[in-house]
Amino acid sequence: MKNKIFVLSIIVILSFLNSCISVSDRFNWDPMINEEGEIVRKGKKEKIQYDDETLLSTKLVVFYDESYTTSWVVYPQYLISFLESKGFKTLNSHELKRWMELHINKNTAYGTSCVMSMGVVPRSLIEPRNKKCVLYKYLNAGGRIVWIGDYPLWVIGSEGGYTETFGDEIAWDILDISGGRLIDYETAVELSLTTPAKSASITDEGKKWGMTLIDNAHTFFYTINVTKVFSDVHPLYCCSWLKTYNFNYPNSGFIRYRSTLYDARNSQLNEDVYRLATYQLFKEKEK
Repeated sequence: MKNKIFVLSIIVILSFLNSCISVSDRFNWDPMINEEGEIVRKGKKEKIQYDDETLLSTKLVVFYDESYTTSWVVYPQYLISFLESKGFKTLNSHELKRWMELHINKNTAYGTSCVMSMGVVPRSLIEPRNKKCVLYKYLNAGGRIVWIGDYPLWVIGSEGGYTETFGDEIAWDILDISGGRLIDYETAVELSLTTPAKSASITDEGKKWGMTLIDNAHTFFYTINVTKVFSDVHPLYCCSWLKTYNFNYPNSGFIRYRSTLYDARNSQLNEDVYRLATYQLFKEKEK
């Protein structure tokens, strides 16, 4: 009996330690972690540097804020520089919220696109944590978001590098998506952030939108919950995809690109993001 209790105790301890490791793994790829494993708290950035007229006239933006940490994204500055060279304007969290609000209020969200480059969502975009938030209203108004890095809306960011994690519940409440972590069924072990999924492939739709790199596929999403599949690992599971929230605006909505770590030093990844963010964007707006 004592032996059974001892074994059960060891299992509980190991399970707890494993859960701790899985949480810390979200950030140990982040170059803003110091040698002691602590998140480096960033100073606050100027809240708004663009006036409403400038924000409203801007169609292509990328979210990047030095006062936030990243999750499953490394060297995001490479992506930022690339997108800026393509005409994107970089917005901090305050500017991004105002940009979305303006396009929602003026009914000009369709034909705009936002790349979320940090794998975290600013708290202000998802308050309240339901479909009344700015992020959902922007999507429903015809806007397009391209998300890289961590599981969408898993990590909520605040200025100073502070974060909260709520698992997949907020993604379901706001985006109506659900998924999990992929397992190598030969070994019954979860795939790491850098392990290619053997069955991953780019769909014809993904190729049409310009996707060229096959997913490593650390996480998956249920195909039944999305509108278009760009890459998949099974008829029921996908990795990169589009979910449209207002079908009056074709090809608008939320795009998840790659279900794993994003290394922005890879120029081919950055090219994929650009193509997904701009695919038929202006052509559709003219219609």
